Amino acid sequence: MELVIERPCRSEDERVLSWRFHALKEAGYNSIAALALAKSDVDHHAAANLLAGGCPHDTALRILL
Repeated sequence: MELVIERPCRSEDERVLSWRFHALKEAGYNSIAALALAKSDVDHHAAANLLAGGCPHDTALRILL
């Protein structure tokens, strides 16, 4: 059994960043790309749709960033 300890987010900005990061990870981005996209103004739905449509990760990142 794995013990997971999470600290509560301190601010609304941190909660939004965390949510965006996890949504982008679920969409298929690796941790580094998901964090970069989460910190940007990129629409996370557009980012997810690119991968869902078959766009390669590197190409999606070039388009979005």
